[in-house]
Amino acid sequence: MLKVIYKGGYFGEEEIMEGVIDKFLDYGVKEGSLVACILNSPMKIISVWLAILKIKAIPVFIPGYFSAHMLEGIRKNLRVDFTVEEINDDLIINYNNNSILKVEPNSIIFASSASTGEPKLIMKTKEKLDAEFERYREALDLKSTDVFLSMVPLYHAYGFMCSLYTAQKLGATVVVPHTLFPRGIISLLKKHNVTIIYGVPELYQKLLLLDVSTLPDSLRYAFSSSAPVSNELLLEFRKKFHFSLTQQYGSTETGSVAISKSDDLKNEFSMSFRNIEYKLELFGQEEELYEILIDSKDTIGTYIFNNKLQYIEPGIYRTSDYGQCVDGKLIISGRIKDIVNIAGRKISKKYMESVMKKYPYLIFAKIEDESNGLSCRYKLYDKEKIMEFKEFCKKELPSFSMPQKFIWMDDLENILTWKEGIKWGI
Repeated sequence: MLKVIYKGGYFGEEEIMEGVIDKFLDYGVKEGSLVACILNSPMKIISVWLAILKIKAIPVFIPGYFSAHMLEGIRKNLRVDFTVEEINDDLIINYNNNSILKVEPNSIIFASSASTGEPKLIMKTKEKLDAEFERYREALDLKSTDVFLSMVPLYHAYGFMCSLYTAQKLGATVVVPHTLFPRGIISLLKKHNVTIIYGVPELYQKLLLLDVSTLPDSLRYAFSSSAPVSNELLLEFRKKFHFSLTQQYGSTETGSVAISKSDDLKNEFSMSFRNIEYKLELFGQEEELYEILIDSKDTIGTYIFNNKLQYIEPGIYRTSDYGQCVDGKLIISGRIKDIVNIAGRKISKKYMESVMKKYPYLIFAKIEDESNGLSCRYKLYDKEKIMEFKEFCKKELPSFSMPQKFIWMDDLENILTWKEGIKWGI
């Protein structure tokens, strides 16, 4: 059974979800119900999840900071039966009863962070969640005596899976901070003998500003993920606290797949988890960049688009990161910016442009990712070839990547100006 420490109090699962499960049942939440959880507070997330878990309903975790536009996009892709929101420290449940997608009980649906585009919905079945947990537990030698503290939101897969889900499966303890002030975090680490902490580079950078130079002896891991850790931060943290940050690499789709060792530098991951395989695929023709593809076997998730499950085939996830794998060490060199995600399927804009360049009458083509789909700005030597060019694209490009709009660029000067990245009105 999960144990939670919050504001100095100790709570068991029954205490945490007291009143919440009755509220859900009163509204008619039942096994298989899809429940959109638009929550920020860690304790609210924990209480709602435990109640949903007990009922065998399906939580859809949506960050409370999402804009109305983002939420509307999610509603189009997934109809839900209930929505639970946190308003003035209270849980407000709305009855929608319009789901059409059938999902396995005790699955979890996450919304991606939308840091690189529109948020995606990723479903993990209980089988995949448990496989991810077992892989993680084995790699880190986790036990029921571990004490977890997450400085990252629990509505994202990183914080939820690594700390909350893992602790619940282990019957371990989670410390929920009521503030993220650096000195308060250090105090919690020491007071509760925390063994594993999760954060992001910015938070660890703030810990360096404190006038303390030791961390509790109980601490086993200080994980950082979600953004690259600079070499300066790695070295300064090690020098100040005599303790190494552990970089963690993965995605909502694959789960955590690798971590760094103490002497690894920025974006170097020497330890890959069990049943993880990498494939490097040459990206583009002008530069030798290799995109990292991950086969995470039995933990890879499933996209939800237009109220349908869209499996990642053939089980290999395109990360949009490029790098290399040397002697088993995964090295991330950067982010491929021109990869776009279309209904869960990824394609390179450079690749699309290279295909279009094969059309003999093409002068110029540029693919852009817009809110309502892909657009192609282009010009041909012969305007009478427009329909032929579109038919060529339809034949040569994957069907899902066909641009929604073709915009003729009539003025060569405007074409050159637009190519330089200056906004051009049409």
